[in-house]
Amino acid sequence: MVGLDTIAEAIRDHHLFPWPLVQRLYHTEWTAALNALQAVAANPHHGYKGDTTAVKSANYRNISWICDRLLISLGNDSLKDYRGFKEDPRTKVAVEKMISDYITHGMGDDDASVS
Repeated sequence: MVGLDTIAEAIRDHHLFPWPLVQRLYHTEWTAALNALQAVAANPHHGYKGDTTAVKSANYRNISWICDRLLISLGNDSLKDYRGFKEDPRTKVAVEKMISDYITHGMGDDDASVS
C-alpha cells in the first residue's frame, strides 16, 4: 500500500503538477491507480480481502515511482530510503524534467504544501 499512499499524497498535495502528462505516458497504469484509489476509498479494509488484484502495486508501478520522485524532490524524506519503487529508464529524463519544471515554474498555490 506504500505505492498507493504515495500516489494519493502526491495527487492531493500537488494538484498543479502536470498529471495529464503522466497520464499520457502511462495511460493504463494511470487508470489502474485511480481505480485502486477508488477501491480503497470505498473500503479501507480492501487489503484484507482475498482478491487484491485491483489494488496490486504492479498495476501502477511507474505512477508510484513518479510520485515518489516528486515528493522526495520536494523534501519528503520519509520515502528516500524506501527501495520499493523502480525507475523507468525509458522515461526517467522526461520525468525528471517534468518535476524540475514544476518546482521551478509551476507550483503556484501548491507552494504552501512544501515542507
